[in-house]
Amino acid sequence: MEEAAVAVHVENLSKVYPKNQGKKALDQISFQVPIGKTLVLLGPNGSGKTTLLKILAGLIQPSSGSVTIFGHSPKDDPGLTRSQIGWMPADEKSGFYGRLTGMQNLNFFSTFYKIDPKSRDRQIGNLALQLDLTHELEKMVLKLSSGTIQKIGLLRSLLHNPPILLLDEPFRHLDPHGVQRLRRLLKDHVTRIQKKTVVLSTHLLEEARKVADIIIILKNGQMISQLSSHELKQTLQDSTLEEFYLKTVDREAKEQYA
Repeated sequence: MEEAAVAVHVENLSKVYPKNQGKKALDQISFQVPIGKTLVLLGPNGSGKTTLLKILAGLIQPSSGSVTIFGHSPKDDPGLTRSQIGWMPADEKSGFYGRLTGMQNLNFFSTFYKIDPKSRDRQIGNLALQLDLTHELEKMVLKLSSGTIQKIGLLRSLLHNPPILLLDEPFRHLDPHGVQRLRRLLKDHVTRIQKKTVVLSTHLLEEARKVADIIIILKNGQMISQLSSHELKQTLQDSTLEEFYLKTVDREAKEQYA
């Protein structure tokens, strides 16, 4: 793989939280994500998915190892990293002002990126249409459902048109129609047309199968499996992703305690 084609490069990444008795939240993680591809992180609760996404976003620092975004380290150049990344946390409610409308929130957050108002309005309008949000944006956030707030959070992450999206459980709280709309947005618009790179976590294995170009399974901070798109197709000829995932996680547990 040519270096120029790589959007995200992670090498020997580890994270230790001192308050957690020195236990590694991440242990020697290495991978690359090519430009325009989608990496899906799978794993049980507490496996390190959110920690990894936060390190990629520059929100927390690794204990060792390196991360580069288009060849630049989030630690060395945080301003550049913020401009290149759209970040969506798993719990979006705490990130919005409840007594403002969805549109007012988005207008406010757009000022951090100095986005031209006409470009902002056009971007919001196009994305709101794709996510079925047009009418909901005029309501106060405190009156919106969790699923609607989730979609507004995704829209916020795309406001400044970043080349990389980091999405922590983006399908969470969405109803089946919302899941379908998000999947189509990611596959047909974000990656295929705009050539953005996506790293997301999810527990919805069927959606992971549909959107992933690369799948990584984490457990206890370790990468126990990594599948390229070609390997994924071969693997799913003989089993479902659910069967492969459960078999892989359970096998690692048996080996750990053998």
